[in-house]
Amino acid sequence: MHAPTSLTHIEVTSCPAFAVGATIPCLRSLVLNMAGTHTSALAFARQHAQTLVKLVVKHIHVRDCPMLVLDELNKCVEYAHVQELRLDVLGAYDPELVAQRVCVQGTPFPSLQYLNCGSLYPFANNTLLRGAHHTLRVLIISIDTTVVAWLLPGATCLRKYTRLAGMEARIVSRAGVSDTQNIAIHARVLDAAFQSPHMQWLRIKYPNSHVTEYSSKHKIKL
Repeated sequence: MHAPTSLTHIEVTSCPAFAVGATIPCLRSLVLNMAGTHTSALAFARQHAQTLVKLVVKHIHVRDCPMLVLDELNKCVEYAHVQELRLDVLGAYDPELVAQRVCVQGTPFPSLQYLNCGSLYPFANNTLLRGAHHTLRVLIISIDTTVVAWLLPGATCLRKYTRLAGMEARIVSRAGVSDTQNIAIHARVLDAAFQSPHMQWLRIKYPNSHVTEYSSKHKIKL
């Protein structure tokens, strides 16, 4: 059977026997709900890395995330044209799973403009943001002590994202994390955002708690 040549969008939900077939040449948008879906669906995403512009993966376990960007030979796959990436990652409040996040080399998303990893950032380094210094416009990211170490090592670190206009930082509190640590993360986010030349809005959230919002009219000159 030949793949349909005009199909541009596919959404997969609860598909335990997902089979990777022929490449769909015009596929630009893919939504995968991994709850009940076989991980072979991630190979389907990799198969269309050269045509996708939007990729959404829901309910993916943190341990399965490397399969999204690494092929069977453990080589990094480049999604050359993906501008919008949304990942809903499971395992945010399990310290053992969070500690198993891996570092991936390569540049899987060189054209990224919008990244939403609001539940859990799934890697131990800047895998998803590497190469997006001149394209990233909106960043929604779950921040813990590991993420803040590579994302915000200094007050001017967000300046390298030269088009970044908006950011939502979700500060995750896990067992053993003190209020003092969260306050320090909050302060580092503020410092970096206020030093970012094109930042128009900033939202800092504590899941199941409060939200602090800042916009360009409140921007502080440091």
